Amino acid sequence: MYLLYNKLESLPILKRPWQEIIIDFIINFFLTMFKIQKINVILIVIDRFIKYTIFIFIYSDINTVELVELVYSHIDIRFGPSSNIVSDCNLVFISEF
Repeated sequence: MYLLYNKLESLPILKRPWQEIIIDFIINFFLTMFKIQKINVILIVIDRFIKYTIFIFIYSDINTVELVELVYSHIDIRFGPSSNIVSDCNLVFISEF
């Protein structure tokens, strides 16, 4: 027997690049040292319009404020602010943005 789910809805069609971004993580990455920074997580930011991807290397003990600063310095300053963020992460993470 199958469970009934809500009707799937497609995401809206975008009008410009960097209007909406997708954020995801590659976790449990092996611990690496880059210069003086420890790295074991890769933050992936994808522009949904042109599929341009940026990989940001971070350490797993990063807090929400530091993460927002990284997204601001790598995305918002270069491409302008995004109107929407799509992520499968915890709602607490999204609410801080």
